[in-house]
Formats: sequence, C-alpha cells, structure tokens
Amino acid sequence: PLFRRANPASASWNGAKTVAQIACFWGFFLFYLPPRLVGATTGLVPELGVHAPRALSMGLFVAASMLGLWSAWTMVVQGRGTPLPLDTARDLVVGGPYRWVRNPMAVAGVGQGVAVALWFSSWILLGFFLAGGVAWHIVVRPAEERDLLARFGAAYDRYRAGTGLWWPRRGP
Repeated sequence: PLFRRANPASASWNGAKTVAQIACFWGFFLFYLPPRLVGATTGLVPELGVHAPRALSMGLFVAASMLGLWSAWTMVVQGRGTPLPLDTARDLVVGGPYRWVRNPMAVAGVGQGVAVALWFSSWILLGFFLAGGVAWHIVVRPAEERDLLARFGAAYDRYRAGTGLWWPRRGP
C-alpha cells in the first residue's frame, strides 16, 4: 500500500528520517532541477515577465520553507511518524499548522515552487510547480484522505469538516 503507518520509533529517529527526506526532496526539486529546466527551455519559452525583487522571492521561499519544517516537526512529534507516506504518522495530527489547513506541507511546497519560479522569472517553473500542486490535489490527496478516514474514522471526518484544505480555517 502507498500509505503505511510508521513502526514505533523515537522522535529523534523519526526526525532523522524526516530530515533526510527533506534534504533529498528539496535538494532535487527546489535546487537541482529548476536551473536545469530553465536552461533546457531558454529561448523556447518567454520569461515570466514578472521580475520580482530577489528579496520578495527569497522571503516567500523562507516563509514557505518554515511552514514546511513546522509541519514536518509536528508530524514527527504529534503524529509519531514522518511526512513520508510509506512511514506515515501513527496518530492523527491536528495541532500546529494542521490546526488551520489539512496539508500544510502541500501549501508550503507550492509556495516554495512559486518562489523559485519568481526567482528565475520562469513560466516553465511556475507551470511545473503548479502542476505538482494539481497532481497532489487530484491523485495523492484522495488516496491520503481515504487512508486517514480508514485509520482514524469519525475523528478524521470531524477534522476534515472543520479544517480548510488549501485555505486556512480554524479546525475543531
């Protein structure tokens, strides 16, 4: 199955696995791949045309990254697992940033992607990262929500009913 509950482990072990996951994921999708996509499409696709000040794109990137790190930490500490679906939380997580939005890591990832697209002023990157958000919404989210409903039942149903998916809304 795509979603597997984490084996019992210490918060430090789950934290170490989470740091490794973040380093691999962010390293590839946010630092390695973007300049290569931009380089491969230079001259084929016009620039975004929005030359945001570097401080603005960096500020958005830092804010989104902090949300992602806070979300991951909350998953490790409150959920007793990791953000990785193959090692997912043992307990339903409704605190921290999950109090306002059901998947703050998806929000953080799209925010980071938009920041990177602004940094490079790239339509290709903006489309790539927004497509990733749409793919998560259409493919991953339904499967994740089915898993959470199967594991946590009415508690997850109440949480889902009272907490926003993409837009913050204070949960129960």
